[in-house]
Order: sequence, then C-alpha cells, then structure tokens
Amino acid sequence: MAAASSSHAAAVSRGWKRSNDLDKELWCGRCDNASRQLCKGIIRRTLTSGQDVLQLIQRDGADPKMTPSLCAAPPPAPLVVSNGWGVYSLLSLAIDDMTGYTVPAFWAEDVPEESPVALRWWSSPELQDEIMRALIDGGADVDGEVDDFDEDAWVMETLPHDREAPIRVAIASGNQRAIDFLLERDAKLRGLGVLSVPKTLPADQPTEAYEDWLLSRYRQLLCRHPTLATEEVVMDCLGLTVHAFSQAFVDMYINLLVTHGADITAPPAPPVGVSRLCEAAFRGCHQVVTSLCRRLTAEDINAGGVNALNAGGVNAPDRTPLLAAVEELGGDSDYGQRLGVPCYQRITRTLLRAGADISRIPTDTEKHRRCRQLVLPEYVTVLNELRADAMAAINAALRPQRSFAALLTHLMKLDPLPFGPQEAEAIAWRTAAFCFEWDRTAAI
Repeated sequence: MAAASSSHAAAVSRGWKRSNDLDKELWCGRCDNASRQLCKGIIRRTLTSGQDVLQLIQRDGADPKMTPSLCAAPPPAPLVVSNGWGVYSLLSLAIDDMTGYTVPAFWAEDVPEESPVALRWWSSPELQDEIMRALIDGGADVDGEVDDFDEDAWVMETLPHDREAPIRVAIASGNQRAIDFLLERDAKLRGLGVLSVPKTLPADQPTEAYEDWLLSRYRQLLCRHPTLATEEVVMDCLGLTVHAFSQAFVDMYINLLVTHGADITAPPAPPVGVSRLCEAAFRGCHQVVTSLCRRLTAEDINAGGVNALNAGGVNAPDRTPLLAAVEELGGDSDYGQRLGVPCYQRITRTLLRAGADISRIPTDTEKHRRCRQLVLPEYVTVLNELRADAMAAINAALRPQRSFAALLTHLMKLDPLPFGPQEAEAIAWRTAAFCFEWDRTAAI
C-alpha cells in the first residue's frame, strides 16, 4: 500500500490508544537499561539509524529478542495482563502501519478488553528497513521467536501469540516493504495463521483499497503454500475478526479459502464445540453469517454443537446458530451491549431467510422461552418481506390444511382439554398436517 505520512497527526477511530496512552513500566518489565532504551526507542520511533540499534545491542548489551508488553495506562489487574495478548517482539513493533490507522496491527491490554494501538511512523520507509535490518543483524529472530524465556519477568508470563508474529503484523499493517523484507529472509508462513483476517473494532473503517490489497496478498501467499487456507486457526478466527470489513470482501475471502480446500462445515477445535456459523452468529459477525448461509444447507444451518455443554449451560445439540443469535437480542450480554440489538436482529433475520428452524429453540427454561418470544417479531419481519404473489401462493397451498383444521376444531369437545390453553386448535392443526404433508407422516 502507499506509504503513510511521517506525521503522527492522523485521526484514529474511537477506542484506539496512542503510544502516549501506554503504561511505560509494562513495556519492558524488569530489564536492563539498554534493553529498556531500545524498547522505548522503537515504540516511540526516536531512533535515528540502524547504527543506534546496533550500538545498544553490541556495545551496551540490549536484548534484541525481548518481548515488551503493550498495556494501557493505568494498567489493568495482573490477571488480565498474564493472558499474553499484547506481547510483541521488537521486530514486530518496528513495522509501520500503512493503513492510516483504519485497521489495527497492535493491541494493548486494557479494561474491559484489549484496545488497538496507533504507534508513530518512522521518518521514512528506508529508516524502517534499516531498523529491522539492524535488529536481525543484532540477533533478533525473523519470526519473532524467543529462545531463552525469562519466567521471572512479571510482564513476560507468556510468549507472543501467532497474531503478534512479524509477518502477521506486516500484513495487518498493509506494509508491503516489511512483508518483502521478511520473506526475503525466509520468514515462516506455515502454522501462524497468516491468512487470518486482522482483528478490527466495529467502528474501524478498512478502505476498499486495503481490502483489495489484502486479498491480493493472500492470493500471493497461497501461490507459495496452498495449504495455508486449511489451517485450523484461520477458520477459527473467521467469526472473531472481520466486524468492520465489507460484505463483498468477506464473500471473496471465504470463497478464496473454500477454493483452496477450507472446510466451512467443520466445527472449531475444542472447547468451542459449535459450528463456525454458530460462533459467527454469537460473536455478532453478520458478514460471515451472510456469506456462510449462502454456502450451507438447511441441515448445516440448523446443526447443534458437539460438546456436552457450552459456556452458557445449554445442551450443545440445542445450541443452533439461531439460538446463539437470539440470546443476544436482549442486549444483556457483553456482545449484545457492545454490538447492539440491530446487529443481532440482522443476523437473526439472515438465518431465518436461510431456513433456520424456530422449533429447534428449546423451551425448558424461562430464558429459552423468552428467546422464542424474541424471535417471533423477526420472523414476522422476514415474512413481510415476501412479495405479495409469493404470500398468495403460500396461503393457497395452506388453504386445504387450514379448512380441515378448522373443521376438526369444531368437531372437538367444547370443554377444555387437559393439555393447556387453546389446545384444540393446535391438535387440529397438527392432525390436519398429517393429511397433507405426506413426507412428514411417513417419517413419523
């Protein structure tokens, strides 16, 4: 992508942090002064040449393999920091964001969850290359891996995750120079989920140019290693990261993965235990839900989970994508509050249009009965979208069953039956269905 300006005045989306918002002590933990100076020089972009880097490493003993932790100030509880997100190698932190801060490449620990970080830019792309080259010449690993891990350093309780690998940071940053630099030095591609879409906040705004560039980079990487599309981590991230990307991008992205062998029907790795469609519905990723519904059968859309119980205590076979979405319609959960009811209304209607079965929602608890009530208005909205001639055809097809059900209701005794209120109409309707829905009758 085009190089970003060296100025740091670019606006950032709501929810982003700048380097000044980071807790300075958590950058380096307990490390020597030279390593701390090297870390701060890279994060603040105050180093002026690769020679500065080499002097700090070779003369002063700075550690080029250190993994500073990005954390918002004031820092959250240590328990939050210890999960390892926001831990980057210096090589990753040296990569400039070329998206204009429209897509995050760096994330910092924050409350209630991590926040994207907008680091400053180097004064020129050439200086970025020089800093990265000096780090590698000084001993940094091109893949950001660490040989000797300091278990005593209180902020380095976990190694960097795959998301923080230099090659993935370069891709998320839209930084072609950094990608070329790393690939020329045989950066590892397999096993890192390099085809995973960068995580975004709902308020982020990836440009069409960035989406086109990203798809082009994925195609180039697949030419090198076609099996990258089938890595489990790529599909596992599908419903977690693409909230801000366009529907057109998501459609082309999933098509690219499927073309290269990805299985969109395979369940994620344990302990998730539900379908990828269900996971995307729960996470509020309507683009992925829409795209998957176009490719899945009605059986896949109504598939439940495979584990005994999910995190919500629902029997996994009952945990369908529709239930996962409707549970968020009340806006009581973290996702429901953050993404909003309209997001889950959109997902619910998409699932209903694709054949989601309301009867799969259990009724054994008050919460599930409430879910049934929440889904009915969305179902009415979907039905009202049908053209008048389509509704006329549906009503005409149902007319014989309706007439027979009305007759049976009239012939039943007037006293209330012991099954519940208005049971006569329900029994008559089901009995009439057996007379006209021969496939269902044979199955029973």
